[in-house]
This record gives sequence, C-alpha cells and structure tokens, in this order.
Amino acid sequence: MYTRLGVAFARYVQRKSTEYLNASKAGDVTPVRRQTVHSDACLACGAFELVRRTVTARSPSLKGKTCEFIICPCCSFISNPGNVHDYSALGFDDASSPESSPRTGDGQMPKREYYMAQMGADILARLDSRQARDLVVFGAGLSRDHALIADDGLFSRVAVCDMENFQSVADFVPHASRDAQFDAVVACEVIEHFTDLDADFDRLFAKMKETGLVIASTNICDGAPLHTLLYPFALGHTAYHSGRSLLAVCKRFGMQVDFRTPAISFNGAGPRKRYVLFYKDPRIAECISQYFADHHVAPSE
Repeated sequence: MYTRLGVAFARYVQRKSTEYLNASKAGDVTPVRRQTVHSDACLACGAFELVRRTVTARSPSLKGKTCEFIICPCCSFISNPGNVHDYSALGFDDASSPESSPRTGDGQMPKREYYMAQMGADILARLDSRQARDLVVFGAGLSRDHALIADDGLFSRVAVCDMENFQSVADFVPHASRDAQFDAVVACEVIEHFTDLDADFDRLFAKMKETGLVIASTNICDGAPLHTLLYPFALGHTAYHSGRSLLAVCKRFGMQVDFRTPAISFNGAGPRKRYVLFYKDPRIAECISQYFADHHVAPSE
C-alpha cells in the first residue's frame, strides 16, 4: 500500500511525465540530436515569441549608438543581427589590438588566452597526467598568446584557427575544418560574434575530441537593462548569450556546459564576464570540480 508520500511522489512523476510529453509534442524539448532552428525562431532555444526592441546606449563612449535587438523571453538570448563586422574585409578595432587591449596577447606577457589554456591544461591533466595534449586557439585574431603557450610547453601542439591566417602562423587550422580535433580549444571573446548559432557552434565543437574541453570567454546576460551596458553594443557583437540559451544550444549538440567566474571579473571586466566550459565526457565534469576546489576563481589577465 502506498504511503501518503509515495502517492504524492507518484502523482508528481506522472504530472512531470505528462508535461514532458506535451512539451515534446509542442517542440519545446530539444532532442540531443542536433536540429536546425527555424529561421523565424530564437537562434538558441527555438522559441517563436520574440521581442524586437530598438535601444540607444547610454554610455558616452558609444556616442549614442543605437541597435535593434531581438530578445527571447524564453531563454534570455539577445541577438543583434545588425551589428555584424567583417574582420577579413574591414580589419580589427582597438579592442582586438595587443597595443590597446588588456586581454589581447602581445607575445611578451601572458594575457587571457594564455591563462585559459593554462587552466585547460591543469583540468585535463587531472584526467590523465601522462598524456600529451594538443590545443587550438579558435578565433585568435591578433592575439599572440599562442606563441607563449607553445614556448612554455603547456601542450605538445599549439595551433591557431580563424577565418583567415591573420598572423601567418605555420600551424593553421581552417575555420571550416572538421579533420583536426584537439584536446583543448580556447575561444576568447569569440562566441558573442556568432551570427548563426548552429553553424558557428558546430565549427567550434568540431575542433574538440570526444574527451576534450572547449573554454570560451564572454559576457553572460543577467537581465541588466541593455541601455546601461557596453558589451551588447561593441563592434561585431551579434550574440548576447545567457546561461539558459547556452544550455539550449548544448542540448542540440549533446554537450555539457559549466560557467566559472574569471579573476578579471572583479577588476575591470565586470560582473557578467564568465568562462564557459563545454565538454562531452562526464569525467571532465569531475576534473573541473577538482580544479575549482583548489582555485577560488578562474585565472585571467
């Protein structure tokens, strides 16, 4: 005979099962197998109830820049499709230059990509400290942290992947390549430039081995009013991700995701800066937990 608690639990399970079934029929539950999101839907979660909002930035540094944002109330993903910047044709701005950006490596002093790679090497070593591993810096732009990573021997191979070989490096991986898979992929301030989340995340995740780790650096939407922010208006920033939106994307790719706060969040980059760690192998989750049991925050410039 059921106890009262048992009956309540059975009803709860039945209710949740019914909700899940109804959601599946309605298309609200995304299967692990990747499916392309409808062009009129949220690029992240596929919801159709989107809000379009024209917003003018308040910061004097943005000189009244106005953008038309597409906001998803379901997962909080915010798209800025009119803010595209073609770096191949138009070049890089000061925010991407080693001379003016505090995060962009000049090849002399370690900057953000270096510390992201260092953290990745430590996390992966907890899986097997004897294994030699390869790393690719995805979307390096003008940053030369990859040279310091190679010099310090953090990985046995250090490659660069980008839209073009902007730095004329010897070990270059084409953007569309699906052949070269790496143990670690570092994407520093890259995923906010994505315009087609399915295609762009596919190119990023395709560089990772099944037992590998992708570490991205970006700002995460926390509900702060858009007009008070700089990040969503910055040149080329077309995707303002939230925790829920990235979880939705990961479900389509069969990926897991973890969010960690870098040290620079407390000194310059602001409270929304996060390292986003993507992986498939559940053993990586334990390695991440072990790492952050030993470290208060993620390392950064």
